[in-house]
Amino acid sequence: MGVKMSKAYKELERKIAVFRDILEIYIQPMMHGAVMSGPFTDAIRPFSGVVYDTQHRIKIFVTESERIYFIFQRRLPFGAGEKNLIEDIIVRLRKMNVQDSVSDYACVLEAMDRVISSHINRDHSDLVFSLIQMYRTWAGRICEEAHPVHTTGIYFNRQKPTGCNIFTMFDEGLIRTVGSTDKTFLTVDRNGYVQSVENMMPTAVQIKKQQDVLAPVSLADIAVWTDYRSKAAIRLTEKGDILLFRDRKLVFAWIFSQWRYFPHDAILDEIFSEDISQEEKEVRKAVYLTSLDVAFNGRGARIGILDDPERKQKRLKRIHSRYRLSSDMQAEKNSLLSTILGARKFHEIPRRIRAELCLLDGVLILGRQGDVFAGSKGPQKNKASTVAKAHPLSVASRKNHDLGIRISEIGYMEIYKNSDIPLAFA
Repeated sequence: MGVKMSKAYKELERKIAVFRDILEIYIQPMMHGAVMSGPFTDAIRPFSGVVYDTQHRIKIFVTESERIYFIFQRRLPFGAGEKNLIEDIIVRLRKMNVQDSVSDYACVLEAMDRVISSHINRDHSDLVFSLIQMYRTWAGRICEEAHPVHTTGIYFNRQKPTGCNIFTMFDEGLIRTVGSTDKTFLTVDRNGYVQSVENMMPTAVQIKKQQDVLAPVSLADIAVWTDYRSKAAIRLTEKGDILLFRDRKLVFAWIFSQWRYFPHDAILDEIFSEDISQEEKEVRKAVYLTSLDVAFNGRGARIGILDDPERKQKRLKRIHSRYRLSSDMQAEKNSLLSTILGARKFHEIPRRIRAELCLLDGVLILGRQGDVFAGSKGPQKNKASTVAKAHPLSVASRKNHDLGIRISEIGYMEIYKNSDIPLAFA
């Protein structure tokens, strides 16, 4: 009896170790800013493999019958889409009976690829999955060279019974130059048959849409193309990354050999407050879009929106004094940014320029209405200034409207509110 219990205990330990590796190596990086902890033991058996503990904590059980679980948690609430994504991956892995997290790397990756494909289009997930494999194979074949850009647009509502199939053309090496620029892409129907080569030269209306699309501005034209549910797009970048677009959004990205999911709606819900005006919402959305642009440039930055800039100016002055920033240099920066901005507010200037302003020296401070504020003199509407990167900023909000966003060099965003805002600038 003791021997049997010992074997069962060792087997359970092995399952827990394998499950931990799968969560830590493959699934945790996909969840924006999530931190993993565990294992823990619940008092009762789970009714589902993935359940909410709180909006900010998700329990993920090792097996369907055991009470042992791990936790993902973060500042940003987990949306239903993210919970469903984790659950779908876990269910598929169990069906595939993954035994070892190292030797079954291909098995785990296939499970994730298939689930991600189904989240792009459930009815035609096999096509999306095959395109992901095609691009990953393509990138692997030419890993020692610069990767060519290639984009495929999918019309899920079209069906062409005969013609040139993209996968046959790939096997024969015929598609490398078709749809291989930043402004062209190959389109296929739901069976992979080629429809045409389309030009992404945007119209005036599309250029306007690009300013609000939930994707990096450098890829906004692709996202705009997917403005109907019957469309999706997939791009192989020059770095060998794979990007998936749907509903005018960048949804998934294969970056640094890991999948990443972009919970745009959850982030926007977090940065919007119930009692803010429409203009304030536009400012906050512009801040998020700019954060996305900065993140895809591989640069870090910090952006603050302050409820009471006049009160905060005193703190900004103390920062300049404490760190002995040159008043002449600060004045030159203020003059430069004032010249660039003119009478415009932050959300009224083009996205590319907004990103460059954030990268000027790391931190940008805004008022609630989008005014960019100077830090070395009194409050000056439409004057701009940045504060040296990594300096602490103590800002407590009386109206609970202050916001701080910290963007890391690897593209993760942390959102801070109210008394937690100093952490965004620490």
